[in-house]
Amino acid sequence: MALTPSQLVLVSVVLWVGWRFVRHLTKKNIWDNVPGPIPHSFFTGDLEQLFHRHEGWGYMKRLEEIASVVHLRGLLGARIHVSFRNQSALRLPRFSSPLTGYKFQGAQHRRQRKVLNTVFSTENMRKMTPMFYELSRKLRCSLSELVKSSSKEIDVVHWMGRAALEFVAQGGMGHSFDSLQPYDEDKHVVGKAMKTLGPLLFALHFWRLASEFLQELGPPNFRRKLADLLVSVFPDKNLGRMRDVIDTLDDAARTIYNERLVSIAKQNDGLEERSEGTDVLSMLLKANERSGEGEGLSEAEILAQMSTMLFAGTDTTSNALGRILQALAEHPDVQSKVRDELKSARDYRGQDIPYDELVGLPLLDAACRETLRLYSPITVVPRQTITDIVLPLEKPICGVDGNMISELPIPKGTLLMPSYLSCNTSKAIWGDDASEWRPQRWLSPLPATVLQARIPGVYSNLMTFGGGPRSCIGFRFSQLEMKVVLSVLLEHFSFSLTGRKIFWNLSGISYPTMDESSIEPSLYLKVEALDA
Repeated sequence: MALTPSQLVLVSVVLWVGWRFVRHLTKKNIWDNVPGPIPHSFFTGDLEQLFHRHEGWGYMKRLEEIASVVHLRGLLGARIHVSFRNQSALRLPRFSSPLTGYKFQGAQHRRQRKVLNTVFSTENMRKMTPMFYELSRKLRCSLSELVKSSSKEIDVVHWMGRAALEFVAQGGMGHSFDSLQPYDEDKHVVGKAMKTLGPLLFALHFWRLASEFLQELGPPNFRRKLADLLVSVFPDKNLGRMRDVIDTLDDAARTIYNERLVSIAKQNDGLEERSEGTDVLSMLLKANERSGEGEGLSEAEILAQMSTMLFAGTDTTSNALGRILQALAEHPDVQSKVRDELKSARDYRGQDIPYDELVGLPLLDAACRETLRLYSPITVVPRQTITDIVLPLEKPICGVDGNMISELPIPKGTLLMPSYLSCNTSKAIWGDDASEWRPQRWLSPLPATVLQARIPGVYSNLMTFGGGPRSCIGFRFSQLEMKVVLSVLLEHFSFSLTGRKIFWNLSGISYPTMDESSIEPSLYLKVEALDA
């Protein structure tokens, strides 16, 4: 029986991917001598244990006890390497954006970082601070309407998510998605798409690893048709949901981008008053106007940056804010001291706390740092080397053959998974209390072991925001957002536990649920108005 064109394409792709897997499985390299657990399955290797949203936390700790670097097996025996101490491979990634399939590398990546460094500079953060306060006050008003004169259980991560999306929309694109009114939450589909994106990415980790091999197949439009074919053939409903979420976010980015181009054209023709926006999109377009031919960012690059901003800047910050509020609810004495610190700073000024003073408040800063250390929203980050490198080990490990290994030659194309969480909570680095939430550790000099570890993170000796040229360029934006929101909310509300258990799910971006079986993010705390 003759195959249809679609069936022929699918069979060809399956055979090609199968050949890549077999070659990957049989090829010998230095990692065969690196210790690791016995794979639980030939077909899925250690992936089900490593990526289990509840049991994965404990599995990661057990791996850390084996060695500082371990060798795992993935789909059909494919090699995966988890590093707990050494983060140097972070400087050499080669993965596509999960939203766009667009690769940012080499000179192209350096050019974009140069533009974005200006956007996320301290100077531009000062300019954005009034907008941050305005949105935080809208959030406060909505919570006040819900709480009124008595305490009420509120899903704080839901509200932090709505606020974070609006921060990114206005700060990143000069656009509004959400009024932040209590009964206006279903107005825009982008918020719903963002809420399901993180859990979907993690639920599809098998497909994400397989996509490494599919990324080399033709141009983006061909890969999109292939994705549609896979959705129609395979019964996994999450594939179709992911495609629809990506389409929603891409459509939103394109709509905003095209509206901005029309507005710029009208400004150039004198039909609109010229605007000097401080948002990321405005500054990217300004940089394009100033650049020479062939030096600016293409439409595809700008759209990819917009989609990536929505993805990277929403759930990470909102879930981190949820964690901080939960930690403060668990430690009411610290919550009270942070509130007093904020009141003193505002009373002194008689108005919104200025940027430089806000970011320098010691206890507020310590609470944020400690939460981001102990509960990094991103725990493990897949990276792929783009050239042969040698990875020096902090301490030698014993190889499978019994010999000590002090460095590992890593060939081009090796998949590495540096563990941010393990680096942030290492007792060898942070001391015996590394697993405890203690903001006080940041109010005195850090242990010498922290400085000696020479952690390459861009933020406070932590890997929470990554390190090297691929670190999170928007970490100042995220920090300012968290501190402004906390400064406004903590002065007007107290937060306490409900008595119900909160489950934090291991995912691409860790998220909370109130039900162990649910994948819908939620985190309920008792919220009481202090100025009722």
